[in-house]
Amino acid sequence: MLFDERKIHNVSELLGAVESHRERAKRTPIWFRGSTNRKHSLVPTLGRKPFNLEQEPDLIKAFKQNAIQFVEQRPQSEWEWLFLARHHAVPTRLLDWTESPLIGLYFATHSIGPSEHADRNDGKDGALWFLLPVDLNREASIELSGKRELPIFEDNDQHLRNYLPSVMASERSSRLIPVAGIAVRHSKRMQAQHSVFTVTHRDQSAIESVGDGNHVGRYIIPAAAKPRIRRQLVALKIDRLSVFPELDNVARLARNPYEK
Repeated sequence: MLFDERKIHNVSELLGAVESHRERAKRTPIWFRGSTNRKHSLVPTLGRKPFNLEQEPDLIKAFKQNAIQFVEQRPQSEWEWLFLARHHAVPTRLLDWTESPLIGLYFATHSIGPSEHADRNDGKDGALWFLLPVDLNREASIELSGKRELPIFEDNDQHLRNYLPSVMASERSSRLIPVAGIAVRHSKRMQAQHSVFTVTHRDQSAIESVGDGNHVGRYIIPAAAKPRIRRQLVALKIDRLSVFPELDNVARLARNPYEK
């Protein structure tokens, strides 16, 4: 059961809503995830058609086969390979979240993908999901000592070990619920987006369906409010370049004033 579903029409309303939720969260972390379509559930790409869990080993191997020539430093662990694959749109069990409500709002109001699909969800209400990761992990019986403490996606982390592809491939009977963790931010994009992640196990059910659902909620972004919010985010320098700090977007920013 979602514990909030208020509508957000501008940045000011979002900041007020987040402030009230921080009081309720009692200083534990709150994560955010934007979607341009409110109907999209919290399911990772590997759990969406045409992909499925059985394809994971082949997807990772195929990516590894050709990726190494394009990376400056070879990934040193299973998790690093998985995050690199996710970064380049390989379907994985990872779901991206952000620690920044404004970054989350950007993704709730901007379709990311080929330019010909840039406005594909402009006529649909969006959603800004928020997650209490400590509460989600409590559903999985993961309780660390500090209020803000979360496991880290490294191969020796005991809380996340059972979610490694190699461990899942060798042990096929268990079915664990999704969990949340932090990751070393190896890329400029991960740092710019304040990236954090959840990961599923064998069951690819939506995160909002776990337990009683009181660890997750969402704000609805009406379609009519998206243009105004986009303008406000630009004024706050939350734009394509700040979210995706890459050379192509430096060029895009230079062109923008001269393009209709």
